[in-house]
Amino acid sequence: MAFFLILIGLSDGIGGCLHKLINGWLGMSPNTIILLFLGIMVVFFQFFHMIFGSVYYYLFNDVVPEKYLARFMALFQIAGSAAILTYNTFLLRYAETYMNEIFWGIGILCFIALTLMCWKVKEGDYPPPQENIQKKRGVLAACHTYFKECFTHKFYWYFFIANTSYMVSFCIGAFSMLFYLSLGISLKQYGYIMGGTYAISILLLYPAGILSDRYHSVQVMMWAMLLSIPLSAPQLVFLFYDFSPHTTLLIVIGLSVLSLPPVIIIKAAQFPMYMKLLPKDRFGQFASADAMIRSFSTLLGGILVGLLMDFLKDLHHGGDFYYRYIWVWMLFFQGIAAFFTVLVYKQWKKLGGNDNYIAPN
Repeated sequence: MAFFLILIGLSDGIGGCLHKLINGWLGMSPNTIILLFLGIMVVFFQFFHMIFGSVYYYLFNDVVPEKYLARFMALFQIAGSAAILTYNTFLLRYAETYMNEIFWGIGILCFIALTLMCWKVKEGDYPPPQENIQKKRGVLAACHTYFKECFTHKFYWYFFIANTSYMVSFCIGAFSMLFYLSLGISLKQYGYIMGGTYAISILLLYPAGILSDRYHSVQVMMWAMLLSIPLSAPQLVFLFYDFSPHTTLLIVIGLSVLSLPPVIIIKAAQFPMYMKLLPKDRFGQFASADAMIRSFSTLLGGILVGLLMDFLKDLHHGGDFYYRYIWVWMLFFQGIAAFFTVLVYKQWKKLGGNDNYIAPN
């Protein structure tokens, strides 16, 4: 994973060398070959990131005490927020001129950090896996057991759809910086705004983790999802009004702070909710089913976002106004996520709730 991240940073040089080697065969321009190489590296990075990311999070379920899950994840998120704060505040302004060096540095840092984690974190002993349905053996029997256990109970479908919808809402996040630039916010101002929001996140994540541990993550998640929609909806104001640069900056800062608390709570509660709702003895199995649906859906969502933005660009005859529609997409899918999170909560109550919940088979 870190290797392909470094190669992404080397795409200009490697793509140029490949152009010299194969230009006579394919007749492609240098930019085409660079983009093709970059696309292949991104695909490989995402593939290994998905595999590592899935197994990586299973480790938390095995080594972190359940009653401290949300607080641990809050501290984990704090470390991530601190890294993003550092990037947005000090490095983002150089993204256009030192992109390659940034990718190299992050790739090397990623390799060192993950190597240390694999070396230092010790796992316990695990019981043997359960037998397949009807005690059959082989790949087909294992696949039949996997799909039957993961996809035949409505509780898990509600859970998968809620998580997937929330992730799909961020497929349009690649355009968020362009949205702010379309409002007249400079890249430097954007970096400071994002850095400020992550600084606030660092302060609020641990209290959010305590809240999630105390009142159960599924309840906290539901209320945070429901609260996030009305607090994010004011971002749509830029579809209808233009303001002076100074007023725009103040509104952007205010709306960023206003919509932040539920996002922080969701970040603190989401993964502990996974651990408390999915079967502990088959956590990796059910988490992988969720990841499979999310990966396919975000892939499709990314394609649809591209088509949508092209359509809106043509509708507005160019310019950059069409970037202001990103909040329509985000609010639509976050509304779906909130609806299915409520259904998850209702099923959780029927299955025993806070004191007697048992994951359905």
